[in-house]
Amino acid sequence: MSILIVDNNQEGIERLENILKKGGYHDLISAFSVNEALHKLEKLNDLSSISNINLLLINLSSDEIFQQCVEFKERQEFNDIPIIAITCSNNSLNIQKAFDSYITECISNLNNEAEIMIRIRSVLSLKYEIKRRKALERNLNDLVRQLEHTNNMLQLISSQDGLTGIANRRYFDHFLSNEWRRALRNASSISLLMIDIDFFKAYNDFYGHLEGDECLKKIAQEIQKTLKRRGDICARYGGEEFAVILPGTDIKGALLIATLIHENVIALNIKHEGSKILDFLTISIGVASEIPFKDESYLSLIKKADLALYHAKKNGRNRIDCWNESMTM
Repeated sequence: MSILIVDNNQEGIERLENILKKGGYHDLISAFSVNEALHKLEKLNDLSSISNINLLLINLSSDEIFQQCVEFKERQEFNDIPIIAITCSNNSLNIQKAFDSYITECISNLNNEAEIMIRIRSVLSLKYEIKRRKALERNLNDLVRQLEHTNNMLQLISSQDGLTGIANRRYFDHFLSNEWRRALRNASSISLLMIDIDFFKAYNDFYGHLEGDECLKKIAQEIQKTLKRRGDICARYGGEEFAVILPGTDIKGALLIATLIHENVIALNIKHEGSKILDFLTISIGVASEIPFKDESYLSLIKKADLALYHAKKNGRNRIDCWNESMTM
């Protein structure tokens, strides 16, 4: 720990050095002006060395020193170094100037060495406490950032399907519920696609579960790639079943997206020797679209899309069916 002494005469420096050494402070640096003190600090060229300067003890013998103190404190690397001013005047104006110049404490009686040491120790204690609290604040900020990162990761994990990386069923329900309410407020359309891989059990039985997992990943990625709008999402609904939520989309727009998804999955040309209709993998899609009204739940949209999917599978698979009122189980 170093104390920097500034006095414009050697006698004053020696007197302060003697007082400080009696108080147990031996690591002392002296200068005849604040500018010289700045020059000495700059020559250190090492922030860790500068941080060891714990106090600037300065003899206020001219008005120039007030401005020099301001310049000293405005330097970011010296901002945390407190200044104790020694003044022979108890003039309130002079003392006010000192505090306006970022000076921490004033000492007017150099003859009372006990008081000088009490003031110095008090200022140093305050500096250490400020330093300690800043360290605690930094640690707290680091912890907050870590917690925010962990929370974001947990939110991502809780909303993501572990196998395919797309949204999971939990997030699907949350997202559809929110978009349903938005569509209700705006009196706008919302559409849902329910997608099922045809004869997927046979695929698993023929190729094995590892290949089955790879197949699910490829289908999920292809569906996701087909969706171009930011507000559209694809989710794994369960097993080999996927769902696509299309906010602000009517039945014509939904059918267009369903057709693109169907064509893109077929284009993957995934072999499926266990299929009863073709020798490559196919999907069936059920489409439903609604403009919500007050007493209706988003579950009705799921039921309609699910019923449309049931009819697509019942009518031969590898097709797209749109819900209509004539459909029944």
